[in-house]
Amino acid sequence: MGRVTTDSDGAESAAKPSVAERRALFNGEGAEVLAGALGLPPRVTSKGLSDRFAFFADAQRLAVVAGPQEEDDVELALAYAVRHAQGRSTVLVLPEGHANATSQRIPWLRSAARPSLFVHRDGKASPRPERSQLETVKAVIGRLGDVSPESELTDAMMPLHLGDTSDGVWELVERVTRDPRLDHGHRRGERSWHFAGQRLLSIRKGTEGTVVTAGIHYSGPKAPTPVVLPPGDHLSNQQVADIIQAIEQAIEERRSGTPPIHRPDEHWLQAIIRRDPSLVGVEQPALRELAAWRPRDSVNAWGRGYIDLLGLDGHGDIRIVETKLADNADDLLVLQGLDYFVWAKAYEHALRTRLGAAKNARLELHYVLGASGKTGKIKVSHCTKPLADALDPTAVRWRFQTLHKWFQPPDDVTAVESKVSEPCEVLSE
Repeated sequence: MGRVTTDSDGAESAAKPSVAERRALFNGEGAEVLAGALGLPPRVTSKGLSDRFAFFADAQRLAVVAGPQEEDDVELALAYAVRHAQGRSTVLVLPEGHANATSQRIPWLRSAARPSLFVHRDGKASPRPERSQLETVKAVIGRLGDVSPESELTDAMMPLHLGDTSDGVWELVERVTRDPRLDHGHRRGERSWHFAGQRLLSIRKGTEGTVVTAGIHYSGPKAPTPVVLPPGDHLSNQQVADIIQAIEQAIEERRSGTPPIHRPDEHWLQAIIRRDPSLVGVEQPALRELAAWRPRDSVNAWGRGYIDLLGLDGHGDIRIVETKLADNADDLLVLQGLDYFVWAKAYEHALRTRLGAAKNARLELHYVLGASGKTGKIKVSHCTKPLADALDPTAVRWRFQTLHKWFQPPDDVTAVESKVSEPCEVLSE
């Protein structure tokens, strides 16, 4: 299997098989070999099963076998296994080096929902011992090496300090900071200001000096041209006026519907919530876009993610808010939230200190679904309810919340309608 290509000299050579070709080969041959060696049920195919993986099933067992060609998407195997289990015991057979995220998540499921996990390489599979919940927390801490969670959290949350370079942009910074329409989104590498979740101004330090970029931060040909101030230089009155004009134009583009920016996207939903965290039951001060470590099912076993909102609720508990737009029926919504829950368990002492939380403050996952800005409806992936129901209720507290009529100017939340679920209840329409 594979294609033939012709080079500039007319010589033919075999092209590297595509992902689809490698998938078909693995699912048709490699997965069958592994299934036979492990004594799995017969191969099954149906319209409701993803062709990404090979499925093997009978009345008692369901097995999902993934090939290495799926790379990071191997993590979907757990979601599909839980979705299609229907009371059967489950088995996952994943490529070696692509099972870290799955190993981190399995211990947080109800015991009856936990799959047996095998990893395979060169046509041979071996069992992977199940981690305990405590071991998953230690795995998060272990990736920090000699750095403590407290130090790492402080470092990750420390935004760029302009220092002496601030003098050159003092007037500009004062004006945008006082603009009630704008929200800050400062990070380690830059200071930035946003409107409705869209970055409109950023200031960073570069080797050439202070770099100021104004306007919607497109990439590619539409990217705005930055102003570069050599050390010791100041923005002129004309430069400040031009930058302010670019910001005003960007606000109008975002607000009025200039393609492709104006749309009821997830950034707009997050901006509404961050501007008024009380919409999701979080009191100020709230931690926004909090950098956290998430496991991955790839050779790069960990990656950065950003928690949409985290803070104390009215009960004094620590609420971890994961938002999603209903137009995006994400199969991994529940598992992404779970990753942040486990990260928060690892950083629990640091978070309590940062938030001034009581020692007995509990962690709670809060999934927030924004209704479609087009239809006003809520829809979720077919994986969402089975995965949420599979979470271990003795270890993970979780709720769902829906928001309607949220697609308003960011400074007007009076029209937003909200419904919050009972504990361990999925809301959808």
